[in-house]
Amino acid sequence: MKIEDKQLIDFYHYNTTNYHDQLLYEKGGSFGYENNIAVSKHPDDVIENIDFHQILPDLSSKRDMSLNNPLDKSEILNLLYNSYRFNNKKSLKSPSPGGIYPLELYLVIQNVKGIEKGVYLYNREKVSLSFINNFHDIYSLNVPSNNFIKNVGCMIFFVCNLNNLTHKYDARAYRYCLIECGHVGQNLSIVSNRLKIKSCAIGGFYDNKVKKVLNLSDNFYPLYSYVLG
Repeated sequence: MKIEDKQLIDFYHYNTTNYHDQLLYEKGGSFGYENNIAVSKHPDDVIENIDFHQILPDLSSKRDMSLNNPLDKSEILNLLYNSYRFNNKKSLKSPSPGGIYPLELYLVIQNVKGIEKGVYLYNREKVSLSFINNFHDIYSLNVPSNNFIKNVGCMIFFVCNLNNLTHKYDARAYRYCLIECGHVGQNLSIVSNRLKIKSCAIGGFYDNKVKKVLNLSDNFYPLYSYVLG
């Protein structure tokens, strides 16, 4: 990675990380129609009263998880298999810039039948989990307002290896990593809905703590996460 690209990427990444004092009393917000883009009516506006055929399911985040109803190992692996899987070094489930696929998935297992508590790296081709360490205190990695995380079965972190991607796209690689997280995250939402697994996308985690727990090197950046239960 070029030094100037690394400096630019780190400047943005580390100036948008979460830290404890900032988020201890963070204010919530919600969508408001007052922020919509105002566009005047025009004769060429396309407005049709037709019956649409719904293809994708309606999705919503689920936070009412319970340690009394743990997920099973087969459910986790089935979810991963159908969300982010490789064959012949190509993803069968999502696009990637330049076919480079810089995204890695790390799981912190807290309460899943058939899997010991700890940190695991997901093997995208073998659909298997490689043990990293014994850490499993998921709540300590997240902002204090997300109390429901104490009851989740596991947390999946989307980690981007920028070293390979910057060789082709320079500093713009960081933007492409964020887009790829969205692709795979949407897959997780759809598949978990189909498998009756409760899921919730999480952005409020402490980046530095996550990097330490996952044993990430300098060019690996945690960008996004999901909790399951």
